[in-house]
Amino acid sequence: MKDQGLAEDIVQELFISLWNRRESLQIRTSLQTYLFTSNRYQIIKAVRSRVQNSSLFQNLEERILTSSDSDALLYSKELRDRVTKIVSQLPEKCREIFLLSREQQLSNTEIARKLNISVKTVENQITIALRKIREALGILMAFLPFVS
Repeated sequence: MKDQGLAEDIVQELFISLWNRRESLQIRTSLQTYLFTSNRYQIIKAVRSRVQNSSLFQNLEERILTSSDSDALLYSKELRDRVTKIVSQLPEKCREIFLLSREQQLSNTEIARKLNISVKTVENQITIALRKIREALGILMAFLPFVS
């Protein structure tokens, strides 16, 4: 970050937050993955709040996202595995509709036609699946802006 003091503050804040929430925090992934992700978002937050020093932080978000490919791959694999497990535990019809939507990328209308059900039922089942996935992932969802 070219600012050791700021970097130290970010790490310090991360550990203070972790300590203050130690009794209520449930880390459902590895501590390493949690810390990596939390630190990444703390850095992005610091960058956004110090936008006036943009030359210092030029392309920082891109560097953060690409700097540790092995950590990102570990996180991505762990997330995929967890989502796959959660989806496998969905009720049969809900799982079938969700997989047709996400894996085969069928529209709600196409799924409704294929399964001979209403479009509204398809929408409801996808909503239920997404809600169950979010609930099961818990704290990880805070770090997943790409999941809708």
